[in-house]
Amino acid sequence: MPIFASFSKRAQLAIKLARDAAAAAHQPFVGTMHLLLGLLQAGGQYPPCLTDRVTTEMVQEALRELPGELESIPQEGQSANPGRVVLTPHVRQVFQRAAQLTTIAGAFVTAEMLMLTLIGEHPYGATELLRKCEVPFEDARKQLLAIIRQNRSANVPAPQPPEQSGDKPDEGIKKHQLPPLFPFMQ
Repeated sequence: MPIFASFSKRAQLAIKLARDAAAAAHQPFVGTMHLLLGLLQAGGQYPPCLTDRVTTEMVQEALRELPGELESIPQEGQSANPGRVVLTPHVRQVFQRAAQLTTIAGAFVTAEMLMLTLIGEHPYGATELLRKCEVPFEDARKQLLAIIRQNRSANVPAPQPPEQSGDKPDEGIKKHQLPPLFPFMQ
């Protein structure tokens, strides 16, 4: 998985589990529902307001009910390669948005970052399932962001003081601000 080298081991496991779920269902595309299932199966530090309302069984049932999840339909020009499971455009967006979170949380895309990107105002199948399960999005976002920041502070050495790093005093603060795609977290 060289393309996923910047993903944590748990995030890589979640992606593998998502691919396995799609392959087991004979679906040539990994959609956000598969990713949600993989994230839940791989485990992670997810807030109770999410895990108390959504289980792997619920996601599996939703996948059975919606075998042709709209996002899994290939875009024009794409073709399903037999035996190969392809990521949908929505899953690719999730990965891109999660990669932007590394600006506040270190070098690796984590399972928690992937989960955070699924919770929002997106047309993703997984987002719709989370909404149907009445996951309180704002609370879940805040709690996931706190977990991500806590993990960063536990795993990343503290930045050097501005006078030692050559930065201006307020540049250190700007470096840890959230990217513009996540205004709800500012």
